[in-house]
Amino acid sequence: MLTLSLVLTLCGFYCCYATSRRAVFIREYRWEYWLGQHTQISNTLGVVLMLLGALCCVYDLGVTSGIFSYLILCMTVVSLVFLLRPLQFLSLPGLLMLLVLSLLVELLLT
Repeated sequence: MLTLSLVLTLCGFYCCYATSRRAVFIREYRWEYWLGQHTQISNTLGVVLMLLGALCCVYDLGVTSGIFSYLILCMTVVSLVFLLRPLQFLSLPGLLMLLVLSLLVELLLT
């Protein structure tokens, strides 16, 4: 459940990040270009995905620890996107590999 929260938060924040006019980045995929062109839809989708990620954390961990864990998750995701996206380390295959690895660790350790 925490992996789902991580993926939803990452996708939601990236939807909001792709609409930024300050960020200078190369759009590698067609969906990144689409997100940059449709700012209102992208921002709405991003907020909805981040709220779903927060609800997953709260459902899995309880109210107080879920909110606290989600805040830590948000800080981590935001800093990773800000640091790694301009260097073009965040790519679709890399994110999918990270998702599979995180899911395996979560399922094997619980």
